[in-house]
Amino acid sequence: MLVLKKFVITKNDNELTKNIKFVGGKGANLFSLSGFGVNVPAFIVLSTELFDYYVNEILGGSFNKAVSELDCSTPAAIAKTGSKLRSLFKSSHLPKDVSDKIIKSVRENIGDNVFCAVRSSAEAEDSKEFSYAGQLDSFLFCKTDSEILDAVLGCFASGFSDRAIAYRNVKSIPNTGVKVAVVIQKMINGAVSGVAFTVNPISKKYDEILISAVPGLGEGLVSGELNSDQYVCRKFPAVSFINSEVIEKSEKIIFDVEKGYGTKRVNVEGADAKKACLSTEQALALAVICKNIEANYQNKPQDIEWTIEYGEKGPVIYILQARPITTLDVLRPSALEYKTIWDNSNIVESYSGITSPLTFSFALNAYHMVYVQFCEVLKVPAEKIIENDVYFANMLGLLHGRVYYNIKNWCRLISVLPGYNYNRRFMEQMMGVKQKIDFTPADTSKGGFFKKYFVELPRLMLSGLALARAFFTIESRIKDFMSIYQRMFDKYHKYDFQNSQPHKLMDIYYELENTVLRNWKAPIINDFMAMIFFGLLKLLIDKWGLDAGGNSLHNELVAGQGNVESTLPMRKLQEIAGIIKNDAALSEVFKNNTEENLKEMFISGKLSENPDSYKKVSAMILEYLDEFGFRSMNELKLEVPSLTEKPQFLFSILKNYVSANSRHDEQAGEKEREIRTAAEKAVGEKLAGKKFLFVFSKQRLFDFIVRYTKKAVAFREYQRFARTKMFGLARMIFVGIGRQFCKLNVINDYNDIFYLNKDEIFSFIAGTSTIQNLKGLIELRKSEYAAFEKMEDLPDRLETYGSVYCNDLTVASEGYQNNINADGSGEIKGTCCCPGIVRGRVKVILNPSDDMSLNGEILVAARTDPGWVPLFPSAAGLLIERGSILSHSAIVARELGLPAIVGITNITKILKTGDIVEMDGAKGIVRIVRE
Repeated sequence: MLVLKKFVITKNDNELTKNIKFVGGKGANLFSLSGFGVNVPAFIVLSTELFDYYVNEILGGSFNKAVSELDCSTPAAIAKTGSKLRSLFKSSHLPKDVSDKIIKSVRENIGDNVFCAVRSSAEAEDSKEFSYAGQLDSFLFCKTDSEILDAVLGCFASGFSDRAIAYRNVKSIPNTGVKVAVVIQKMINGAVSGVAFTVNPISKKYDEILISAVPGLGEGLVSGELNSDQYVCRKFPAVSFINSEVIEKSEKIIFDVEKGYGTKRVNVEGADAKKACLSTEQALALAVICKNIEANYQNKPQDIEWTIEYGEKGPVIYILQARPITTLDVLRPSALEYKTIWDNSNIVESYSGITSPLTFSFALNAYHMVYVQFCEVLKVPAEKIIENDVYFANMLGLLHGRVYYNIKNWCRLISVLPGYNYNRRFMEQMMGVKQKIDFTPADTSKGGFFKKYFVELPRLMLSGLALARAFFTIESRIKDFMSIYQRMFDKYHKYDFQNSQPHKLMDIYYELENTVLRNWKAPIINDFMAMIFFGLLKLLIDKWGLDAGGNSLHNELVAGQGNVESTLPMRKLQEIAGIIKNDAALSEVFKNNTEENLKEMFISGKLSENPDSYKKVSAMILEYLDEFGFRSMNELKLEVPSLTEKPQFLFSILKNYVSANSRHDEQAGEKEREIRTAAEKAVGEKLAGKKFLFVFSKQRLFDFIVRYTKKAVAFREYQRFARTKMFGLARMIFVGIGRQFCKLNVINDYNDIFYLNKDEIFSFIAGTSTIQNLKGLIELRKSEYAAFEKMEDLPDRLETYGSVYCNDLTVASEGYQNNINADGSGEIKGTCCCPGIVRGRVKVILNPSDDMSLNGEILVAARTDPGWVPLFPSAAGLLIERGSILSHSAIVARELGLPAIVGITNITKILKTGDIVEMDGAKGIVRIVRE
């Protein structure tokens, strides 16, 4: 430490000006600003050496005694002991030779007959760790020698103001060793003053400068007494004006002319009250200065005090102070950076709420592998696939633990195929997005006549032909795929995963990945086929005006097929329920016992003394679990136990079926098939004899589209069950690894395995891990995910800029309606999926832990997956918050003839269990009859 009895420091004192121990935080910043060439009012600094001299030589032992007696136990104790300490600074003056030296320096460096501002400058003040904002005193419009010298002692005393003592106590800063420097600066009688933040502290966007301005002096703004006009400017690439908010001003702080010193508060009169403090040009000029100041501070965000004085030559901007902003956490990226669009409209059906790191990593890898295969089947050139591989590897995102589609990457996927504009529209329809996708990848056809017609066009034609061939051979492709899948499933369905070693389980995982996942071409081609044909069907209905009565013809034409795979578990349970209902004793057992009791009775195998009917039901239940045990709520989330592991849901459904008369028994879908037949007849009458392009029969073209739409939808549900079983096997593999890791004391609980991602698990087994403390990593993830659980759900659609996690993920994208879906008419609107008018009570079910009993109520849910299907027969209708016309709940509802509406924003928040509503499935409208 430099030791020098230097009481007065000016900008010529070189090294001392940079030494915060001598000049304090405020003084050091002023010297820095002056060195940057900023227009700072003339000033000097009285060093901490003067403070030391005063308290040690003038006040002596009384000062140390008073500091040691400071009591921070209560505000009253702080006020009492602090007042006693501050009174010491009023009892003694500075020696005359010291006072004369101070006044001489003021007159030489600041000027004769000028007003001065005298401000405290504590050692830690205005640092990046501690701001001391508002804790220390300033004395304005001091002119005479005595006013200036009294203000200096007042600054010394303010180092021990009640606020400063309390602040240090909260921040665990000792009161001993406090040193106060003092800044004496030319007082600028500003007409407009304020504060500028080089990072917008409201939006937290680092490329925005926020300027707050008040008429008069800025003391009222800094103390929080006065409201201000706000101006926002963009920082990069060049400073530009964004917007302003001008308020009505009632008061301002000005120089007290009558007294000749100090300030006073006065009213703002007349038109001045609504007048903007700054013009656009002045705001831009200030922003430029502030941007340069931040640049000189190594781009660290600054809180800058400024004022504008109007003189003979016009307005002059002065910078009074700059300090680091100490209250910012994560900053928001610039809106000029790369934009990513996120939407969870469809993916939430498979991955609702918080999804574990393991599930996400597994799904992300699967999407990557599948869509690369998709491009290969459609003859997309290898170089094109490589060029887009980074996008295919990031089709999903995980935002606060919730899974989203990366929409721009999905657009890039379909952009490599012919007919991008139509495909994008069909994709929006399939996903059920509520806001159109405003993104088009770069036009790869640009590059001149030769490239357009001799390179890109042939590629498009080749992809088109490959797509057509894939469509017309889809049945044989599906058959081949199912053969491969079934062989692998049969091989490992009964495998003892719990007692296998980690290396063996890793080998099994990659065997499944290589044989099944790498042969996923048929399912993904069929998914695309379903999207295209369903989109074409709706397009033709709209173009040819075939649906004059509403918006449900496309649903009616594909309903009641009778071969949808997802209804098979429900049919099996209805069969079991039929046997139970025909046996009075069995019916009473199911009605009067809990799900847990029924599990013990019918799955434990302890039925030797019971009638044969009990044994038959038990055998059927065990057979059901063997065949459909992986089909359960949240079945694609690896962290969720399967129905085989937790069969209570199965008994909830059987209790529903036994206790109530199900609408959808063996006659299920008959009404829907009648509706479909009537729809086909009506379309036939409208299209009879009509031609398409003057040559082709519209009727034949339409029938072709309908036939392939139904086929694709049926295949899609069939393959979904195959996907469910593969996810079930994956869960068993990872649970097995988790149990082995527990034995080895690598993790504490086998369920902790789900807090690791796939690569972290396998690299730990293989010896390529970059982290070996998996327990520590898991605890970190658990803490973060616990915070995610407490958050409100994120918007369905949001946009991020630059680094994704630096954005505020709670803000919906501009123009997106994420609020209550009602227009003031009392009608709540969604997407129609299955026609029918139902009036009745609603039952809101959000997750598997809710009460599952249903007896003819209208089922209201946030989303559904295939595991929800067994609930449908006990419901009178479906109202689903999320989903599209191709979502699972829509397809099954059409098959059952169950009136259904999906995509109803916030329906689970609007309705409560017991509310009475009327729903019109054909029009997609819900009316609340009585709450």
